Amino acid sequence: MSYQRERDQFIATMAKHGMHVDTARLILRHAQTYHRLSERECNGDDWQINALVPCPEWRKRFSGHCATCGVSNLAVAAPASPRYHGHSKVSRSSVRMGQIERRIAVLVEACGDMRPDFNGDPRGYTVRILTRGVAGPYIGVPTRSR
Repeated sequence: MSYQRERDQFIATMAKHGMHVDTARLILRHAQTYHRLSERECNGDDWQINALVPCPEWRKRFSGHCATCGVSNLAVAAPASPRYHGHSKVSRSSVRMGQIERRIAVLVEACGDMRPDFNGDPRGYTVRILTRGVAGPYIGVPTRSR
């Protein structure tokens, strides 16, 4: 199936579930960016020394696990890097992907009993929308390079 047909089918399906057409188009745009960044992460393009940035959560002092940078015990790791309170550096793509995930989640959850599902593997749908709550069937958000 061509991208244009799959895109039109996605918009029509989302309209049947009560989503506005402009919201569906915005999700398509964000999903395309998310897919491109997933490819960069998968290829390792952002993991050079000059492309790493501090964890965006470094201002928060909490113990436990940071889902953003992956440090499992912040209390133990804190003395190693006092400026970042135990957080490590992350790629720019992962920071942007987190922003896109939050944006898509707000858009989808405002439309009813649906929630987004994100897959970092660029082979297939990187963004899916689960209908009927957590265990419902999913609708894949098409991207051009799929």
